Amino acid sequence: MLTILLFACQKANDFQFIKVVGHAGAGLDVERIPFPSNTQVSLDYAASMGAKHVEVDLHLSADNHWILFHDDYLQLRTNFVGCIREYTKHNLAELRFLGFSNIGVQSLLDTDFSQFESVFLDLRHYDACSGFALLDTAFMHQDILETVHRFPNQRFVILSRFVPVLNHFKDLNLEVCHEVIDFEAIQTSANNFGFDFFALRNGAISGQELSVAQSSGWRVLLFDVKSHAGNSSAMKKSPNFVMTDALVSAIELTK
Repeated sequence: MLTILLFACQKANDFQFIKVVGHAGAGLDVERIPFPSNTQVSLDYAASMGAKHVEVDLHLSADNHWILFHDDYLQLRTNFVGCIREYTKHNLAELRFLGFSNIGVQSLLDTDFSQFESVFLDLRHYDACSGFALLDTAFMHQDILETVHRFPNQRFVILSRFVPVLNHFKDLNLEVCHEVIDFEAIQTSANNFGFDFFALRNGAISGQELSVAQSSGWRVLLFDVKSHAGNSSAMKKSPNFVMTDALVSAIELTK
């Protein structure tokens, strides 16, 4: 019986070193979180739940300001149509989330990250309304560097699938995380581009593969985690980070 209890205690503590990242603030599930994702209220809620690490999704406006928003098209969640890239920051001040007359999108420069230890900035490197045309990396860093300067005690990580974006910010001495599709892509990215921090879907890598990655000195963030079962599945692989929509459950698992 003592052996069983000791084993149970050990298993209960296995997750305590995994860092939980709130997806788009407190999560995308509006049935679970009663306000829009990627907003200050969502970030504040995540902090009130005990989150120390968050991710936000960013699109460039027409005047090259980063705006917090998840989807490619505005009409899915707001009273505007089209893409953020079609509007200036000033224009977007009139936007409101559907069902929330007092909540609109906000810019990166207007966002308070002081309650967090680390912030993942997931950069959309394209304009969906122009046939997913790639954006010039030269337009991408001004707001981010200003934000990093405003919050010197926070760790900022640039998250992207697009290697030129990662190289651009790496050259600016910012930490970068490459979103990849599987373990083989981790190996290719590390060997070809020298990256050592990777994000991929929970279902795209096994625990054994993740262990091999970490033994090579690579850090791993797992995402596409939406439930308590998903949190448990991801954490059993012992990644460095788990980005989740089921934030409260994940935090409880790491206690």
